[in-house]
Amino acid sequence: MALLFDPGSLYGVAADDLLGRVPWHRRKGRGHWLCEFLDGSSNAIDPGTYTAAVGDEVTQTLPNAGMPRFAAVVLGKSAAFGVGRLTEISTGQITMGLRIIVPLVCPDFERCPAQATVCTTLLKPEVEAMLRDAHLASDL
Repeated sequence: MALLFDPGSLYGVAADDLLGRVPWHRRKGRGHWLCEFLDGSSNAIDPGTYTAAVGDEVTQTLPNAGMPRFAAVVLGKSAAFGVGRLTEISTGQITMGLRIIVPLVCPDFERCPAQATVCTTLLKPEVEAMLRDAHLASDL
């Protein structure tokens, strides 16, 4: 957590820049709209959002091509898992980055509607490595 809240950290600088870009009419009493926007954005690119749709499409399409239903279900679930792994590799850091920045821009994190997802993200083992890498990069 010390790495996250270090004022010179990459995420601290990004949070300051983000808050500096908030229009003046949204700054006073801004509530949690920015927290919700960041959390919603991370959910939109979360691999789980798309994997079920891919699996369902494969499961529905294959029986129409003559494959037995049980085999289509297995292949649909396998396709969903594969797509999930591939998209997680490419979007995982972006998703975590959006959630990690929430406590830095939140006006009252104890009452933040994104608190649960942010805390869950912060507990992931890969977050510490990501914060350390960002901290080392900001020192360069």
